[in-house]
Parts: sequence; structure tokens; C-alpha cells
Amino acid sequence: MSRSALRRVERGSKVRPIAIALLVAVIAPGTAASEDEDEEAALDGGLETLLVTAEKTEKDLQKTGGSVAMFSETMLDDRGIVDVKGISDYVPNLKIHTNPGGNTGFAINIRGAIKGDPIISREPVVGLYVDDVYMSNMVGVLIDYLDLEAIEVLRGPQGTLYGRNTNGGAVKVRTKAPSDVLSVRNDFSYGNFDLFDERTVWNVPVLGEGGDALIPFGGLGHVNTRTTFAYRNRDGFVDVADNLTVAPTAFAGTTAPGSGATNLDDVDRWALHHRTQWVPTDRLTFDYIYDRTHVDEEPTAYQLSAVSGAGTPFLLSPFLTSRRAEVVAANYGAFDGANPRPLESKLDIQGHALTGTLELPTLPVVGDVTVKSISAYRTKENDEAADIDGTGFQFFESGIKVDHEQFSQELQVNGDTAQGLFQYVAGFYYFNENGRAINDQDFLQDPFFAGSGFTVDFLHKFEKESFAGYAQGDLTLPVWGDRITLSGGVRYTNEDVEIDVLNVNSAAGTLIDTGIGGTPNVAKPKDTWDNWSWLARVQVQFTDDLMAYYKANTGFLAGGFNARNVNPANFGTPYSPEKLLSHELGFRGDFFRRRVRLNATWFYYDYEDIQVSVFDPGTGGATTLVQNAAEARIWGAEIDVLAQVFDGAEVQASYGYTHPEYRNFIDPVLGDVTNVRGFAQTPEHSVTVGGSYTLPAFSWGTVMARVDWSWSDEVIFSDTPSAAIDQTKPFWTLNAMLQVSDIELPCATGRLRTMAWMRNITDEDYKEFGFSLLGAFGGEGIAVNTYTDPRTYGLTLVWEWEK
Repeated sequence: MSRSALRRVERGSKVRPIAIALLVAVIAPGTAASEDEDEEAALDGGLETLLVTAEKTEKDLQKTGGSVAMFSETMLDDRGIVDVKGISDYVPNLKIHTNPGGNTGFAINIRGAIKGDPIISREPVVGLYVDDVYMSNMVGVLIDYLDLEAIEVLRGPQGTLYGRNTNGGAVKVRTKAPSDVLSVRNDFSYGNFDLFDERTVWNVPVLGEGGDALIPFGGLGHVNTRTTFAYRNRDGFVDVADNLTVAPTAFAGTTAPGSGATNLDDVDRWALHHRTQWVPTDRLTFDYIYDRTHVDEEPTAYQLSAVSGAGTPFLLSPFLTSRRAEVVAANYGAFDGANPRPLESKLDIQGHALTGTLELPTLPVVGDVTVKSISAYRTKENDEAADIDGTGFQFFESGIKVDHEQFSQELQVNGDTAQGLFQYVAGFYYFNENGRAINDQDFLQDPFFAGSGFTVDFLHKFEKESFAGYAQGDLTLPVWGDRITLSGGVRYTNEDVEIDVLNVNSAAGTLIDTGIGGTPNVAKPKDTWDNWSWLARVQVQFTDDLMAYYKANTGFLAGGFNARNVNPANFGTPYSPEKLLSHELGFRGDFFRRRVRLNATWFYYDYEDIQVSVFDPGTGGATTLVQNAAEARIWGAEIDVLAQVFDGAEVQASYGYTHPEYRNFIDPVLGDVTNVRGFAQTPEHSVTVGGSYTLPAFSWGTVMARVDWSWSDEVIFSDTPSAAIDQTKPFWTLNAMLQVSDIELPCATGRLRTMAWMRNITDEDYKEFGFSLLGAFGGEGIAVNTYTDPRTYGLTLVWEWEK
């Protein structure tokens, strides 16, 4: 956009100075706004300009024709956000919750679109990208402790630019690039539950002419590095009791060996993130990123909420809880019908990414062109074992082991021609992933149940390969002061999916015969799907500070196979991609000399072939499977207000509304359930309100206080809710932080910043997840819930130094 944008500014006499400043901001790398705009903001107390990359090139958020929520580095620091889950309380119509069983993955819901089953062979509905690299599934995706520059939430389908598995939208994480200044940053935090959190960032210029480079030689350009190491440790929120004490006295001797855990929901992890940037010329840049995360923790604490049957209530009633507990009984007994194993949540992730960027000289027809190549390879190993029943007896335990790897390659071209009236992005994308998972589920293994227990192991491996080509362009009409822009885009995707399924019944010592050809007892189904996604948009810039747009676009969620099912007939039957058509109307406005910002969006979805869980007629409804059994309409709105009330005082408020309803839902066993089923983890209303005040600077530092309050309507945990077990009442949380920055140290160089913080100040306890197995075992059964974090508080010290 850079050079043609300048020509357009020179040509357009009606473009105001602030628009020129915004264009210059895009030209100048590493800056959020031009010097002129910074001066104007300083004089008027105006709101800062936020640059987003939602359309694969930097744009002003207020001039982007889509619903995007953006958190800059300062906004993340002020709210104490260190991972993706931390933004959930601050974005309307976004809900992120931890996956059941462990602490290393999560599910993201945007505007009612969510995937509830964390099995790795099923696709997420919201795409997660870190430095433009797609994270293929939510199992073991732990985006924590990175050197964050910004997080963007793209609401609504992103089918043309991002492709598969973005029906709900996308979350983009950007880490900080190295600079040519030698600097160090250390963060230390200590809090209740013996929290210890440490992060160190080294920015080291290695090669370059002049400046702080270790090797002052300019013949090979500039080489800068940035390395982050982080470690976090915290006791669990829930203690594990001695089973012999908690269990009923009459059955105290029947419990199997203990869990091997002293508390659950703890934290013990470290992460390394390294980035090397080589700039051999002004037009060419290479960026290599390596990251690794290691986790060795205890899993989520499940709490028993209800029991059914004749014997189960008598046996398990002492373990019932109605709110977040401080102590639970837990036991993990037989694994594969024989060997005990401890409760655990382990993860090891490694990733490599290489990005090359080349700015070509201005060409006669295509104008200014930037070519980018993004290559990435990632692996992860995940091992989790959880006590699901929340008692000292072996009623229901589950474990999962995952090995996974992925490779992706994207070739991208960004262009700007016709004196800045036409901008475009086009590219090709290749993606390949393969993985193996073992999910063991142990039922009634306690000796008390006298040999009636059984174990089902779900074993499968899969491979997916996807090719895509895409193009999208913005044409600014040379009328009405260049204030009308028409946009169009298209993407073609071809996808191959192959899966091997082998299910084992360890209690019987036999395999579940899949009944499908090939290797005995192994199902090897495969299928191919393709999809065309498109976008059409009109955008009107009424003034430099007022914009409105309408867009229609589509998205799709890839198809797959039922890898976790006990009915052999279902292994070879695929479920097809689900499709979504979206209509969106948006308004963006800055008022009162940019002291008040109002953004509003209305959306309407037409959802077809939704992948939902239905009861399996082949097992008499005893189990479920995934089918394209539903159609739905979803509509709603988002409103975001940000105001600079007076110098130093800022207030923010957001409101989200989502109204989903099925228009057709046929269950093979139950029949028409259109008016019975619901949308999981989708509150109808959500509200956030926050504010900060910065006092005039003192000689010893600058004081800033911030308070944030969020409220969510009730949510259900599955599309077949069971009374209060599968849902939570409306809930709210209150967070606060007091910060003193710019503290000069008399006996050391650098500056110090200190923050005292508290989250969930009123210690609200509400359910995060739950499910019911009431009546599942001949009338006997249980229902369980997990809960959100209790009140936490602590102190953070940040020391920063640069040469």
C-alpha cells in the first residue's frame, strides 16, 4: 500500500491531514501512528490508532470492514493477560473454556459456533493463528508466556482469506519482532496458592553496521534476535483427600491405590520462544521462530453433582457437592484393565516457522507488490489422565495420549496499484497433518462393583491434506472523494481425509470388529471434499472518522469420520463439511475529536449441514455419533464503546447478543428435536465494563488504577442439557489492578514497574463445564461439573533496561 498510497494522498485534495497520518503510519514499520497523529493525540487526549492484520495487511481498525476486537501490548499488560484464554472476559460474543480432562487445551466459541468434542481428528470451528501459522486443533494448544505484541479476534466466517475451520471466526496472536536495540525485560510475579511466575526477554542485535550490534559489520545486512523464557508454578486450587478418610467407612477398604496427586488444577510449565530476523537488504527479510512448551501438571478437578439408581446414591452420596470445593476425593485405577496410573496432564510442543518477505520494485501494471512465504512445522505429545467421577471410587476414569505433527506452506502476494485505488491479496496454501490418539475410558473398575467393570479404548490415527488458492481485492471508486470501496474475494479448497480406527474392549480381552474391509478389525475409511468460499462487501467512508459497511460471505468446516464410537457400522460413514452464509452490517465511528469511539455490528447466519452429536440407532441410543443433522439461524449484535472521559481517564463498555435457533434437527432415535436442542457455551447476552485512571506523573513514578467487570448470561454445556448439571446460571467477575510505572532505581540502571492485582475479587464460583451419565449403567449413573478459578491475587514486578 505504501508508495501508491502516497500518490493517492497527493492526488486527493479532499483527504484530511489525519487520513494522511494514518497512511504514513501504515508505511512506517513498527509504529502505531505517525508523529503528527501522536502529537494531535497528545494535545487532544484522543484515542490511539489500532492497526490490525485481519485482512493479511496492516489496516486501521476503524477502517476495516469486519468485526475485529484487538488488544495491543499495553492493553494486554494492563489487564494481566498472558494467554489466549485471558481475553474471554473482554470480548462480547466470545467464550473460551478449558477442555474437559486437562489444562492444556481449550475450546473457542464465537457467535454460537463451537466444537465441543476435543478429539484431535475433529476440526475446530474457530481458527487459531500464531504469527500467521495455523494451529490445527485445540488439544494441547497452550498459547502462554509468549512475548505478545497483540491479539486480534476476528468475529464471523473468514472463508476467503483463512479458509477451512473458521466458521466462527479466527483468533490471531502476534509476537514481538526483534529490534536493533540491546534490551532486557524481567517479569516476576508472586501470588496466593504459592504462585511463582517468571519471564525474561532478551533482545540482542547480533549483526549490523553501527548501533548496538555485537558484530559491527554491515556487509550482510542486519541480524537481530529476541528470546523469551518463562516459568510458572502454582499449587492446585483443589486438594485431593485421603480416600480412606473421605469414603464411607463401610467401604473404606475397597478403594484402589490412590491418585498419586496431592492437588488438582495446579500449574507447572515452562516455555521458550526464540525469534531471529535477518534483513539482508531494505527489500528482503527472513524471520525464523522456534517455540517450545513443556507442561507437567495435574488435571482438572471434577466434582460429583448428582447420582441415580439404587446402589450408586448410597455409595457415592458423601461425595456430592453443590459449589466449588476446596477438597475432593480422586482415584485413577485400572488402565487397560490392569495397571494403575497417576492423574496427570502432560504436554510437550515444539514449533518451527520461517517467513520470507520480499518487496518488489514498483511495476507498471501490478504496482507495489510484496511477496511472502510462510513455512511451518509443529509437533506435540499430550498425555492426560483424569478422575471423571469426582469420588474415591473407580466409577469413571478417562485418559488420552496424543502424538501429532503438522506442516503448512503459504505463498502470499500483496499488491497496491492504480494510485492506491486497488489493493489485493492472493495466495496458495498447503496443509498436512497426521496424528495418533489413544483414549481409554474405564467404567466401574472399583473392587466394590465385583467384576462388572469394563474398559473401552478408542484407538485411531489419521492424516489430512488440504490445498487452497485464494484472492481478495478492494477497489476504491474514484467518486465522492474516493469514499466508496467495493470488495470481493474467493477461495477454493480441496481436502483429503484418511483415518484408521481400531477399538479395543480390554475387559473382554477382544477387539471390537469394525466389519469393514482391509486389515482385520481395522477400519480405514477415506474421503475427499472441496469447497468454494466467497466474499462481497461495500464500504462507505462518510467522513475521515465515520465508516459503515455491509458484507456477505461464506465459510465451511471440514468433514471427517466418527473415530470415537462403539458401533462398527459408523466407522466408515463420514460426516460432510458444514456450511455457513453470513450477512453483516457494521458501523465504525470516532467522535468529539477522537475522544469517543463507537463500533457496532449486526450479523445474521444461515447455517447448513451442522455437525452435531445424535444418538446412534445401531446401539439403541446408548451412544452418540456425529452427523450432518441440523440447520440453524443465528443472529445478534456487538456494540463496543471506548471513551477518553478526561486526560488520564478511560472508560470501556461492550455488549454482545447472540440468538441461535435450530430450524431443523432430526435425531435418528428421538426424531424431531428442533425445539429441544440448544447451543453449547453460547450466552444470549454478555456485557463487559472497565475503566482506568492514570494520575499526573510524580517524580518517583506514574500511578494507574484499573477495574474490569464482566457479566454473562446462563450457558449450557451440551446441546442436550440435563437440568442444572449441564448448565450454569448467569455469572459475573470483577478484576482490579493498581500499577506504579517509570520508577527510577537509585542503585541500578533501567526502570521498574510494579502491579498489585486481584482477579475474581468477590470469589464467585460458577460451573465451567459438566455432563450427565445419569441412568447410563442399568439405571445407575452420575453427573459431574468443573468450576472456574477462585479468587487469585498477587504482586508483579517488571524491570526493563535498554542500552
